[in-house]
Amino acid sequence: MKAGMMHRAWFLRCGAAAAVAAPAGFALPASAAPRIVDITPQLLPLVGRDDAATVAAFRATILLPNRAVYHAVLGIPVEEVGDERIRRYLIALAPHAARMSTISGEVHASADALLAHFLQTFADLAYDRRIYVLPTLFRFDGATRQVGGRPTLMFGIDGLASFYRPGTLRFPVIFDHELFHIYHQQVLRPQLASFASWPELYLGLWAEGLATYVSQRMNPGTPDGVALLDESLGATGPRDVARLARRFLAEAGAGTASEAWFSGGHSSDPALPARAGYLLGLRAAQRIGGQAQLPDLARLYGTPLRTKIDEALHAIAEQTTPAPLQRLSRPVDSVVPARPCRCIAAALRRFVSTQSGPSCTSTYIVLREHDLSGRRQGANNKPWGSRCLKPRGFASALPPKSFVARRAQPDPERRSRTR
Repeated sequence: MKAGMMHRAWFLRCGAAAAVAAPAGFALPASAAPRIVDITPQLLPLVGRDDAATVAAFRATILLPNRAVYHAVLGIPVEEVGDERIRRYLIALAPHAARMSTISGEVHASADALLAHFLQTFADLAYDRRIYVLPTLFRFDGATRQVGGRPTLMFGIDGLASFYRPGTLRFPVIFDHELFHIYHQQVLRPQLASFASWPELYLGLWAEGLATYVSQRMNPGTPDGVALLDESLGATGPRDVARLARRFLAEAGAGTASEAWFSGGHSSDPALPARAGYLLGLRAAQRIGGQAQLPDLARLYGTPLRTKIDEALHAIAEQTTPAPLQRLSRPVDSVVPARPCRCIAAALRRFVSTQSGPSCTSTYIVLREHDLSGRRQGANNKPWGSRCLKPRGFASALPPKSFVARRAQPDPERRSRTR
């Protein structure tokens, strides 16, 4: 999912194979088990070496025996892959060798259960169960490609090992995302003509947004950042998402939109995060999805779907968040309760639970300090200055950089002098 794609071609890549019956549990019969083609064992002995013999071995044992597959992966004939590109690639893989071996084993161990789980929701999936696990020259982590006229599920062992920090890879999420692309192509095949007039950008928004949404619902509790395979993208606040929606609508209407909305890596436009189309598509799918069954969402098409997407995007574009609380211009003169810290903590928890995005991250509450009887404390019975202190004991309930006033413990000696 790291690489961009042309989504009109995506909708046209619809093939059919023998249907697989939905299993009752999470175990597939041998005849329905995934057929994993794993090229990792041929790759690992070559990693980290850059001599001519190693480059020739990579070409002879990996590229040439899988000519059609790599034409689909790279978009060029394997004969056009230069020796220098292969040499640099093998050197760059060296830090990831151990992780590639581990991930390869995890794919083999989990594929049966993941496919069975998917079939419980999408029982009419028609797919020949081929799964390629292969080096992609860092093209992608997961993808679907046409090989021999049939849709094929592929996982880039190099992308899975290098695109994610240790401990952040959630393979079930990637698996469901990519396999849903194949299902989506299958069920929309009879309605392809209804998408002929759609702008390219809308096709990508729905295809990737719905696949991301499906992977999130198939794996309950998955945060947006995990479903999007980008933690920072998932943390984008509502105001920024609204800005992206307005830009999307403007570009789509003017016909100036580009594949940059779905491209991975570093974005050349500071105002357009990498893979922003995935984020906006997820937000639209979340609004459209609601309580709908996932197979029913996959079958939406034509004018009704376009209307739903437009309504969702306009709603996102118009959403706003409350302005942050401003620092008080003067202290509060009312009497603070006997346990002000707990009271303020409870009030702030209620406030934070109703907010989202960055609106809480600069909240300040300033209170004048009081003793338990409500009298102001200070030298000569004059009030202390107002202070804003970090919370204690309930900091985990508040967003980062939030602050809350906390009653300071009065000085016993000063207290005895002022009575």
